[in-house]
Amino acid sequence: MAPWFSWTDNAISDLGKSKVSSAKFFNYGIIITGFLLLIYTTVLSERIMGNGRLKNVGSLVMGLSSLFLILVAVYSLPLDIHFYVSVPFFIFFPLSFLIIDFLNFKSKHNFKRKMSYFAFLVFLIAVISSVFLLVFDDVAIPEVLVVFPGFIWYMIFGFGIISNVDI
Repeated sequence: MAPWFSWTDNAISDLGKSKVSSAKFFNYGIIITGFLLLIYTTVLSERIMGNGRLKNVGSLVMGLSSLFLILVAVYSLPLDIHFYVSVPFFIFFPLSFLIIDFLNFKSKHNFKRKMSYFAFLVFLIAVISSVFLLVFDDVAIPEVLVVFPGFIWYMIFGFGIISNVDI
């Protein structure tokens, strides 16, 4: 629906520009995804985040990334505020995985420990993806490298919850 889109010359948010024919479809999809991640965060915080203050910090950071994802679509391009809601999403999203790793890498539960290592990998991929900013004119590739591994993590952990893996 967007033959003009280039992975090296655009940002993913360009698909949601108000003048683009697919913008409503794209933005509603982002909003729904943000709400689903917000719900997922509450389940995740109960199942994996641990106890005490760090649990609250981890849940807060994941929840904030979900809220900023919603705001990315609500304040779509070309609005100036879009930058100020998209950047925090791309900071809080990988940061939440670092917190998950920190809270669970010494877990006695095998699944939880493995997911912790994967969470750290998601964080590392996000940090390393910033190198692409030096090569390409825009940020679509680094954005995908930040988000895609995280969503895979969400799916695997969700499958673990549904399968009643000992978490």
